[in-house]
Amino acid sequence: MEEFRFHMTLTEKLEPQERDRVKALIERETADLLAAPLVIDAVSVFRQESRALPFTMVAQTKFRA
Repeated sequence: MEEFRFHMTLTEKLEPQERDRVKALIERETADLLAAPLVIDAVSVFRQESRALPFTMVAQTKFRA
């Protein structure tokens, strides 16, 4: 787990300059959200068979309190 990094692919690969701009925008827009503790009560795995199709949930694991 020391090597685990949360990752969500939302776009194609960004060039370094564009990546830095997008990162700054996301940090600014989520600052209020990240100011409070974030409770994660489940993890879900989704799959998209093709770009033309919607994502479907493959599995979900809920955490105990």
